[in-house]
Formats: sequence, C-alpha cells, structure tokens
Amino acid sequence: TAFGIYSIVAKLGIAYTDPIVFSLIREAIAGPLLVLMALTFERVRPLARDAGWFFLLGLTGVWGNQLFFILGLSFAGPSIASITQPLIPVWATFLALILRMEKPSILKIGGIVVAVIGAIVMVVFSAKTDGHIKFGGKETIGLLFLMANTMSMAVYIILQKPILKRYPSITVTAIAYMVGSCLMAVTAMYYVVRGFMNKWAVDKLTLWPLGYAVIFPTVLTYAALTYANQQLDASIVAASNTIQPLVATVMAYFVFGTLLSIPQYIGGVLIIIGLGLVCLQKYFDARNATDALGPRLNIDGKVQ
Repeated sequence: TAFGIYSIVAKLGIAYTDPIVFSLIREAIAGPLLVLMALTFERVRPLARDAGWFFLLGLTGVWGNQLFFILGLSFAGPSIASITQPLIPVWATFLALILRMEKPSILKIGGIVVAVIGAIVMVVFSAKTDGHIKFGGKETIGLLFLMANTMSMAVYIILQKPILKRYPSITVTAIAYMVGSCLMAVTAMYYVVRGFMNKWAVDKLTLWPLGYAVIFPTVLTYAALTYANQQLDASIVAASNTIQPLVATVMAYFVFGTLLSIPQYIGGVLIIIGLGLVCLQKYFDARNATDALGPRLNIDGKVQ
C-alpha cells in the first residue's frame, strides 16, 4: 500500500522539483537513517569480500529501481506506473527458474508468458495514435523505464537471497541503500554537466511528499521487504507489490482525474492474471511440501 500511495505522492512532488533531485534527496536522507537503524539494532561489520555483492544490490534495488521508476512516473503517470508493478514477482520467478532456484512448471511458465503479453499490450497501445503505432511518445518511453524498474527490483530481490544468509536484514538494506545513494549522486552530477537537469531548487510544496517518500516506501518498506526475503521465497516476497495498481489507479482518478485506456486495462489485467498463475503454483508447492511432512499432532494429541 505504501508503494501504491507513493506513486501519487511522488507525482505531486516532481511537479515542483526535478525527478532526479527528488530521488537524490530521498536516498540521501533514507540511507543514513537505515545505517543508524543497522548500527543500533544489529551492529554487524560487513566483510570486504562482499563489497561487489553490495554494489550490485545498490545498483539494482536502489539506483536502478528508483531512477527508472521516477522517470517512468514522470513520463507515464501514476496509474501506469503502478499497474506495471505486478511484473516484479513475474520477473523474479523467471530469474529464479533460470538460476535453478525454483523448479519449472506449466503454471509458472504460463504465468510469465501471459504477464509478458500484458506488458507488450500496454507498450504497443500506449504507442498507438490515430490508428498507427508510433513509438517514442511520452507514455511509451515511460513504460520502457517502468519495465527496467520492475526488472531491477526483481534482480535485487534475487540477489539478496545469498547475502541474507550471512548478514541480518537491516544491515543489507542499509549498505545497499548507501551504495545506491552514491550512484544517484553521480547520476545527478552527470545530468548537471550535460544540461539535462531542469532545476536544483526544492520547492516547499515538495517537502511533504519527500517526507512520506523517506519514511514509508523507503525506510520502513525496504527494511520489511528485506526481512521478509530472509524468511520466504523471493517470488512470494515480490508478490507483495500486487495491491499497488488498485490503490494508485483509484487515487490517480480522484487526485489527477486520470484513467487508463481500455487496452491499457487489458494489459494490466493480463499482468495480474500472469501473476495469479505464478502464485497458484506457489500455493500448490507449499501444500505439497506440507503433505510430504506427513500427519502431525496438534496440541490435544490428535492427528491433523
């Protein structure tokens, strides 16, 4: 829910402040807060040999995820930005299959195919004007950024799995976030040098969206996401994004008066159906694993 609301709040924020500046400030504040949490509750010193792994986590889960999302949001709007987020668990399952972290099945593969078809439908019809398909429009560019955003987050969730066996969750989140913050600072400087940055100034109307962005979809949500990833399968953790489209689409209508086109809704529904097929296989896997344990005794000594 925090991520779903964030797409609306961030859209309001970047109306007054450059998207790159907005992301940079968000990360510059959230990073030290997560480090403070890690030092307070965990106090684990990372090893030099894991520096490359933490760099990849910061590159994908923080820099790539947030940069591509905020750019996609600025081009395509909050409704499209959120309705693409169910692709994250689909990509995560796809990567888990490739890396042999999970076993393939008809439902998983079918779900991935259906979701990808949905994404293609959204991209194609967002590029369609006057009966002709013309790529390069704002919504199409935004959707491509959002495809990169969802893939980056999926890679981040998968990459977290090995490192979470050696470090506690907040420590992993904090280090990755500091790496991502540094990369975002480099990106902002590049934008300045190239003359792409619209303005460095932060309007006072951006302060409350920034406050929300730092606390709820960043510090609290990232910490909870990493902890969950330590306990559950990566694809199940990624499925926590599924409520975003409903929250953001409803709020976008009331705040901005925007609605998706019928083909975009169809594409979004296909993405969610694909996710449902993947989750259904997860349910069957969990049930089979439980059945394999055999009958158990409950607290009264009766067989369950």
